[in-house]
Amino acid sequence: MKIISNENFENELKNIAKEYDFELSDSVCRNLKIYKELLIDWNQKMNLTNITENYDIIIKHFIDCMQLLKYIDEKDKVIDVGTGAGMPGMVIAICFEDRLNITLLDSLNKRLIFLEEVKKTLGLKNVTIVHTRAEEGAHETEYREKFDVVV
Repeated sequence: MKIISNENFENELKNIAKEYDFELSDSVCRNLKIYKELLIDWNQKMNLTNITENYDIIIKHFIDCMQLLKYIDEKDKVIDVGTGAGMPGMVIAICFEDRLNITLLDSLNKRLIFLEEVKKTLGLKNVTIVHTRAEEGAHETEYREKFDVVV
């Protein structure tokens, strides 16, 4: 495993993403770093992830989530059902830089409180956070058959 310091996180993220054919802007890298820092901080209070090392976060969280970018167009309406700590939905939202509307749905309110903090901290206008169980949301007309992409 490669050790990546917090100071080099954005540069390493950009370089590793390039190896996987993803060109990330400086603002996306900056926002992913902030998301990572919030994830690590909140993870000390509640279990959001077992993946906490910088390199592992880049590969196992961010790059894995970015694989979906190839299949999503900015005109698509996207919902992340069972988003948990926001993967892949929050990563997709950050990468699209407000050019794509995405709904993050989860049944656990404490995770959604974390995601609201991420949304607020990053100033994301393209993210809607919904507190409901998938089984219940599927019967609500507001969410049923309203999305182009479900992750």
